[in-house]
Amino acid sequence: MALAAAPIHRLTVEQVDGLLEGGLLEDRRMELVDGILFDVVPPNPRHSRTVSTLTRHLSRVLPDDLELLVQDALFIHDGFLSPDLFVAPFSAPPIRHREALLAIEVTHTTHRRDLQKVDEYARAGVPEYWMIDLVDREIVVHRGPADGVYTDVAHHRDGMLDVPGGGAPVDVGAVLSAGG
Repeated sequence: MALAAAPIHRLTVEQVDGLLEGGLLEDRRMELVDGILFDVVPPNPRHSRTVSTLTRHLSRVLPDDLELLVQDALFIHDGFLSPDLFVAPFSAPPIRHREALLAIEVTHTTHRRDLQKVDEYARAGVPEYWMIDLVDREIVVHRGPADGVYTDVAHHRDGMLDVPGGGAPVDVGAVLSAGG
């Protein structure tokens, strides 16, 4: 006997907000992409140390007109992603960010999902996306989004990376060694 395909119920940001406000979703990191709600895998110690290292550096060096958001929601299309870090124009009062100059994902156990996010960030027009790969010990920098893809991809194992919007560059070796 063939089973009928179960319908997929796509969610909106407003519906997810309602579920959160009603206490129907636990307080955890999640992402809403194309109407599908994804749980974000909890970080391991290597991941956490790398995020911490970048947070300390970037929070000290970014100009006052930019802010660093850590594991916060970046609203794209009809949903949101939850990058490990992102740099956005400073806003007072606080807003739901729909723009970022740089999004950063640290990948160790989430490599496949973080690769899928490359296209999401490009489609959202995020000018620069860094995937910090703790397995291959490299930072893959994606730049120049056009038609939903990045046109420039570079792999870095050492050297310095400029931060979009200004501030002191990031030491690639220090970031990669922070994660052990």
